[in-house]
Amino acid sequence: MPYTFLGRRDPFLCLLVPTLVQEMGGAYPELPAQQELITKVIREEEESFLRTLATGINLLEGVIEQTKQAGRTVVDGTKAFTLFDTYGFPSTSRNSSAPKPVSPSTKLPSTPRWNSRNSVPATPPPSKPPTG
Repeated sequence: MPYTFLGRRDPFLCLLVPTLVQEMGGAYPELPAQQELITKVIREEEESFLRTLATGINLLEGVIEQTKQAGRTVVDGTKAFTLFDTYGFPSTSRNSSAPKPVSPSTKLPSTPRWNSRNSVPATPPPSKPPTG
């Protein structure tokens, strides 16, 4: 399964560093001086991201399967929150990233629903307008 809509499984942003250095190196002399380090850091970050994404996709597939087997059409709120908080799957991604085939009746909540009596819904703090 490709990890992005670009169909890429391997780091590729790090391959753009030479072009970045060529285009912007005159204005930012630290770019050519640190090109090797910049490439290494970007590659490591991409690799880490792809591992996290693969884990999240596997978890998502399992959660959807468990939900279907339980005869439910809404994912448990704790699991939905984990998909969001740990793996970065916002509600739109959870719905569009669902592995195929998924019954149209199997859907993920647009906002986490908390089904556990011991759980408390966590909401992100309101956005503060930039001051300036």
